[in-house]
Amino acid sequence: MSPLTRYFLFLCLLVCLLMDNALGVQVRVSNDLGNNVDLTVHCKSGDDDLGPHLIRPKGSYSFSFNTNFFGGTLFFCSFKWDKNIRHFDIYKQRRDYRKGDYFDYFVKQAGPCLASTTGPVYFLKRITHAPICYSWNA
Repeated sequence: MSPLTRYFLFLCLLVCLLMDNALGVQVRVSNDLGNNVDLTVHCKSGDDDLGPHLIRPKGSYSFSFNTNFFGGTLFFCSFKWDKNIRHFDIYKQRRDYRKGDYFDYFVKQAGPCLASTTGPVYFLKRITHAPICYSWNA
């Protein structure tokens, strides 16, 4: 393989790596608790504290961030309503990286549910996921 071909392949690989997640990850959290109950969500990562946000019934709160190139990005949130306080890892890079860049969660009393997602293309096939309901963190 000629040096020019190797350089071109390296350049193509570098562009692909840099384009991956260029717009970052977007997360939307919606209040689906019912009974006209307000929800306060407070999300953090190792680097960022997004502060508390009040979500009215059927309302939502959105935020975005860039993932760590080497993996390991984690955003965790606390959820408060009435006298309940629950916690959930809203984005774990190792768990979620194949699910795409947009995460639409509906918070229910039993736990958060991730709406169906359309992930990236791998080997000419787009990865899709059905809705997933999670349990709260212990």
